[in-house]
Amino acid sequence: MMANESREWMIPPPGSGQIRQLQDAQNNGTLLQVLQGIFGAQNPLASASGLAGLLPPLLIFGGGNSTFLATLPGLTADFSRTFSVVRQAQRVLLRVKDGEPGTLFVGDRFPISLALLSQSLLAGQSQFTPGVSSGAFPRTDFATDTSPAGVVTGDFDDDGNVDIAVANQAADTVTILLGDGTGAFPDRSDFPAGDGPVALATIDFDRDGSLDLAVADDAGGLISLLRGNGDGTFVAPVTLPAGNNPAAILGRDLDEDGNPDLIVANRSDNSVSVYLGNGDGTFDPRQNFLVGLSPVALAAGDLDNDGNLDVAVANQSANTLSVLKGDGAGGFTTRTDTSTGSGPSAVDIADFGGDGRQDAAVANQTGNTVSVFSGDGNGGFTTTTTLETGGGPTAILAGDLNSDQVPDLVAANQQDNSISVFLSLNNGSFTPQLTLPVGNAPVAIAAGDLNDDGLADVVVSNRASNSVSVTLNTTAIPVSPNAPLTSYPASQYVDLGLKVSATPRIHPGDEVTLRLQFDISALTGSSVNGIPIIGNRIVDQTVRLRQNETSVIAGMMQNNQFRGITGANPLGLLAGTLALRDTSGSETELLIAITPRQIRIGPRAGRALYAGRGEGPEAPPQAAPIPLQPGGPPPPLPPAPLGQPGGVPLPQQLPPPPEILPQALPPDSEAPPPRPAGAVFGPG
Repeated sequence: MMANESREWMIPPPGSGQIRQLQDAQNNGTLLQVLQGIFGAQNPLASASGLAGLLPPLLIFGGGNSTFLATLPGLTADFSRTFSVVRQAQRVLLRVKDGEPGTLFVGDRFPISLALLSQSLLAGQSQFTPGVSSGAFPRTDFATDTSPAGVVTGDFDDDGNVDIAVANQAADTVTILLGDGTGAFPDRSDFPAGDGPVALATIDFDRDGSLDLAVADDAGGLISLLRGNGDGTFVAPVTLPAGNNPAAILGRDLDEDGNPDLIVANRSDNSVSVYLGNGDGTFDPRQNFLVGLSPVALAAGDLDNDGNLDVAVANQSANTLSVLKGDGAGGFTTRTDTSTGSGPSAVDIADFGGDGRQDAAVANQTGNTVSVFSGDGNGGFTTTTTLETGGGPTAILAGDLNSDQVPDLVAANQQDNSISVFLSLNNGSFTPQLTLPVGNAPVAIAAGDLNDDGLADVVVSNRASNSVSVTLNTTAIPVSPNAPLTSYPASQYVDLGLKVSATPRIHPGDEVTLRLQFDISALTGSSVNGIPIIGNRIVDQTVRLRQNETSVIAGMMQNNQFRGITGANPLGLLAGTLALRDTSGSETELLIAITPRQIRIGPRAGRALYAGRGEGPEAPPQAAPIPLQPGGPPPPLPPAPLGQPGGVPLPQQLPPPPEILPQALPPDSEAPPPRPAGAVFGPG
């Protein structure tokens, strides 16, 4: 017998290589007859209720230097092996801009009920407010053109019902969805705009009684004016020159002449442009005012209580909020900068404290927070409160959602495909967030009474799913500062599938650097207290690839083996002779391949480098009013302390920011590149 075969049958092979002469065993025939009589088919246990099946059909016996293997009647062996392969592939297209992150989710939203965690979370009820169920916020998605960005509401066909306008960045169009007054939008029309529209404003700039649209074209560096006909249609656009990469636009009467004006944030120029309207559809040449680095959002309100509109600007790269104090004539007197959270992407102004002073709320995209700044009535801020949101808040909106005459907050979370609702307690604090699902990659928010029930509804544009989500508000939610509040909701949705986040950086020579994060989540098949356990893996890496070449950038392998032994050995004669062995295994392998392709080369602001000799950087100026130099960045500010982690943060005092006298640049002039602070130029 081969040594390997003997080991498989659990028979130890000889321990040495000596050859010995075999001798006949005495009375061997009699022993075999006895064994066959006991274990064979004629044994008396054969008919005793099947007890013979419990005896082993295989036996080892012998003595001295010999070992014998006796095979008895009834021995069977069954060997089998099954091999199966399942292969599946899916192609996903993701379009992003150079230097800007983009997210895409492929999978399902899985609902998880949390009623088992608390006896008070029963029957669909929530501790967020008494009597509120998840059915109070029905959602419907409506298709748009490609890559919807900015969204606004207004009555474009003069029928008394609220309509929706969406700027489609990749399609270079504006989608108009006409409402029927029930929350539905059966009629859709697309109208041409400029190159890469990202934001829009509703104003009647020709004062004919019908709403018009002003659209910021990011890639084209223009403002497209679409004059409304009053029936939901628009004439061909006319354009106004703007700065580099206009990212946000507002329509307000800054000079108080009764004609709407335009305010535009130019992201690559670090400036704000003001166009004073003439009331006939034309505008004066723009005036440019410098702000912080990468302004991406605007809001207007009277922050210093002087009766003139002021403008708040979110500077994404500088992590600051610039406040431009209006002079009532279309210009600004001073500018102050206040530190925000990480990556401010949106801003809105309202009185959240109920003290008659305008406050500011800023969405911090990379910090996953909302910073609420309490106004001091003089254009500055006294305290700040930090609210935790979902992943990547990109837009924020202030509005009365529960009809208590107090403005509330809604933030769009681009990475979590959700919106966070914070109801104001009218004292500067808010309830814990209410999370509602929307489409893929929400990037903008608007509000309006879409079903004529007297309650404000919410509209969100979903960049990745080419749609807008309409969430109807069907109940007035009562809140009180003294009411005990616990976390909402009674259930929540979890993304199961593949979530991709990509930030490209294009290089010469047809190469691109990609910062990629793959988040893969799935049900594990087990649960705790009825709540399923979800397993996830995250791959985060930065790679440099060539265009139009496919590369495998991530791989995951999971190997599972299961071994089982069933049976018994009542006689202890031969270990494992009654046991049934079962071995099974599975291997799961996931490969992620990517093929970068450059669709279009957009404008890109260069970076100025200064060199020279000197005595070293000088100390920055102290916090005192100084004139705003063209192209000069604001003085550095100490970081403002934010709220304490956990629960609703306590307000903390903020240092008063320095005031800067803004200086208007010549009309249609480009802002000079920023000069590094503290650098010394010229010979030493």
